[in-house]
Amino acid sequence: MTSAPQRHPLFGQVSACLAIAASMLVSVAHAQVFPSRPITMVVPVAAGSGSDVIARAVANDASAILKQPIVIDNRPGAGGNIGTALVARARPDGYTLVMNSLNHVINPALYSKPGYDVASDFVPVVILGTGNIVLTVRGDSPIKDMKSFLEAARKASTPLTYATPGNGSVNHLATAMLAQSAGVKFQHIPFGGAPAASNALAAGQVDFAILAPASTIGMFQSGRLRAIGMTGQRIASMPDVPSIHEVLPGYEIAPWYGVFAPKGTPADVVAELHRAFKEAQARPDLKKKMEQIGIVLSSQSQGDFVKLMATEIPRWNEVVKHSGATVD
Repeated sequence: MTSAPQRHPLFGQVSACLAIAASMLVSVAHAQVFPSRPITMVVPVAAGSGSDVIARAVANDASAILKQPIVIDNRPGAGGNIGTALVARARPDGYTLVMNSLNHVINPALYSKPGYDVASDFVPVVILGTGNIVLTVRGDSPIKDMKSFLEAARKASTPLTYATPGNGSVNHLATAMLAQSAGVKFQHIPFGGAPAASNALAAGQVDFAILAPASTIGMFQSGRLRAIGMTGQRIASMPDVPSIHEVLPGYEIAPWYGVFAPKGTPADVVAELHRAFKEAQARPDLKKKMEQIGIVLSSQSQGDFVKLMATEIPRWNEVVKHSGATVD
């Protein structure tokens, strides 16, 4: 019986080197061609909502930079969980992203089964900016400012009613926190998205709402709605509207808006996406457009966004616990 031929010891080393080289070539080639087709950016809220308005504006400029369309795919439902979970299960190749806000870190504390794990299912790509949501009443409401709002809430024989884009939304939590800070009770009435909530308020179906300027700016300008308090700092486009914390010290919510990719997305792809979004953020026209709806574009790096997420997850978990907010 003849023995099997013996391989030279160098054979294994050469094979390993060739395998590594091939892997590097694939990675380089991948970086050179990305993106080679349209990118889908899931926005887990209804069309016309604040996050949707921001996503479309930024995606328009980033598409021009990447030379491929970024298609917005609205997937509302379950406080944003449906769309977010969809991206968590997507192929990690950079062609499916999600643009999210505080719900990304709030929902795991509100829902027992959100359908995703913030820390292990996503990689932060870019933080687009920070903004405000606005305490809003009808244009013909007898409530004119924060002082009269708090007086009405405390004297009401039945709780004032408020609209939100849905159960577990940032708007829902912000109002629950407002009730706690003011020592009052409100009655929550959820609607299917920010436009529906805005229309319900304008029609007199509820007493007030906390809504994003991006989705209500037209109604403010027409007088159908009146802004009486910012959840964050005052903004240049609405300088006469005070911050709620000026009346209720300690109350402040300043939502951030960011883009995430599924965990496992190649680092070079994440870097290319980050580069394109940052270049878009530097465009004067986009900056002006965002300022008009109360958004301050971010200058933070991708590493900064990763660090922010590491602090935001435990922070909002505690905020939700102390606020007493629950999903109805």
